[in-house]
Amino acid sequence: MAEEIVISNKNKIRVGRLIRIYQKEMGITLFDLIENVCSRQVATNFNKDIPAKNDEFYLGALAKLGFNYNYRHDMDDYILNQCRLLRDAVEWYDTKMMEKICYETIKRLEPYRKYIIEYEYIRAFEMIYKYYFVNINVEKETDHFINSMKYLNQDIVDLLINVIFKFCYKYYDSVEGSKSYKKAVFIFNKLDLEHSEYSVNQLNYAVYLLTLKYHFDSLKILIALEDEYKAKKNYNGLLLVYNRIFWLIGNIQEKSLDKYEEHFNEMVNIAAININKELVLQGQMNLAMIYFENENYEKAKQYYLKTFKCEKFYVKSAICLKLIEYCENDFTSDFVMQPVENCKIITEREKVFYEYYYMKSMNCDITNLINYLDSFVLPNIESNDSFYYIVFIKEIKCLSKTLDHHELNRRKLMKIFDKFRKM
Repeated sequence: MAEEIVISNKNKIRVGRLIRIYQKEMGITLFDLIENVCSRQVATNFNKDIPAKNDEFYLGALAKLGFNYNYRHDMDDYILNQCRLLRDAVEWYDTKMMEKICYETIKRLEPYRKYIIEYEYIRAFEMIYKYYFVNINVEKETDHFINSMKYLNQDIVDLLINVIFKFCYKYYDSVEGSKSYKKAVFIFNKLDLEHSEYSVNQLNYAVYLLTLKYHFDSLKILIALEDEYKAKKNYNGLLLVYNRIFWLIGNIQEKSLDKYEEHFNEMVNIAAININKELVLQGQMNLAMIYFENENYEKAKQYYLKTFKCEKFYVKSAICLKLIEYCENDFTSDFVMQPVENCKIITEREKVFYEYYYMKSMNCDITNLINYLDSFVLPNIESNDSFYYIVFIKEIKCLSKTLDHHELNRRKLMKIFDKFRKM
């Protein structure tokens, strides 16, 4: 009796491609993979996506990689449903639901970890969970899924594209000539955000266009998403759109800021609307930074006095509030900077910048401040670090106003200013 083929030709191609991906990731040669499993001709056909007539090759190759194949497909409907639920939760930025779905799905699929297709879904949910809730570097998963995600269902593909874009945008430098530029361009091209039908990835595409300085193309997408989310009453989605619009308007000096700011504050002030508080604070932070850069310090201060209460935004808010005090020569505020060791969310670079303003708030001698600028602040400013670049350009201008009778300090400060301008 002929042997029954339990892996369809379609799945043989799918499994075969996953085998090749894991073979390369594990550093296993094709020769080692086929040894005692099949003939060289079968291996040649395998590399050409020509399915083998029986299952033995696939099962043998999977076994060498530490996997098996699930013949029953008893979890297919469950996986499809969980992917759809998570896709909706991400679109509505329901973080509690996102966390719940990821945790439950990973736990439910755990017994299927050795099956290669189910493992791909486990790994996908784990990547999404790590990125959003554990803040773990997902570069290894990014490199894997940029090649393998096309063999999964479209709902999880949309979600993976979202996470891969956000990770790369955050950690890879898209400035031409930088170390990660080529990799960033390769990944962004592979993601093909432009043709995604998922609104979250359209929002990502608008962000990508903004980095390329296609400002009005980006604004066109954001306005369309605003209409879509208003119709759906997706208020967290609207907050995300407004946050990007504020950022965009800050780049193009668009005069329509008042309209969007009004829409944003109306939504924030409606008690009946359940919205994500962190997205609200992010929007307020973006508005504060726009007004700060344009030297509308009164409006900037209004927002910074809200955002500094949040650990995530405390450092930048505190620095700007302190700089505004000196720029306006107004020390009537009750705001007091806490010591750097009390800051809960702060990077090593930010400690340098924060310490400068803490020293200044403690009435540090101006000569020491200028030396600190030259020795510590300047070496830690990076060419693409627009926020702190703007902060310390304003700081140098503010200091220069107090140095009319201190020629040595004034000259040194001008040298520091020239170094900043050449960055």
